[in-house]
Amino acid sequence: MLDSLKKFRFKKEGVEPTPEEAEEEKAKFQRLRHGLGIQLYGKTEEGECCKYAGEWHQGQVHGDGHYVYPDGSQYRGNFDHGVFSGLGEYTWPIKASNGLKANHCFKGTWVDGKMHGKGEFKHADGHVLKGFFANNLFELVSGK
Repeated sequence: MLDSLKKFRFKKEGVEPTPEEAEEEKAKFQRLRHGLGIQLYGKTEEGECCKYAGEWHQGQVHGDGHYVYPDGSQYRGNFDHGVFSGLGEYTWPIKASNGLKANHCFKGTWVDGKMHGKGEFKHADGHVLKGFFANNLFELVSGK
């Protein structure tokens, strides 16, 4: 938090940082992931881990990427600072698909981590909802 306040102070007051503060900021950004990369995160008791391959921006998942979660769910698509945003496809794990042999899957537009916009939701039982979604809910449009 203190670093954020320093940056804000420098920008707001037009004050130049001291050489020590400038070096500290530079070193901090050199440690951040930036560009293309792969990251493996800790393991669950079952030995599963999170995996991400894709674009990074100043230490955050940002841009096109593929995330695999320990429960088996996956997201392929666009991220905006760590949040599903833009076009993407999310597949739920089999165990979250009511014991069926297939997975639930949504392919379409995401806004702030939610299904929002044009898309297609395929249920594990084969039922498909095609159309527009708003805040994770399918929008029913009355026939005109």
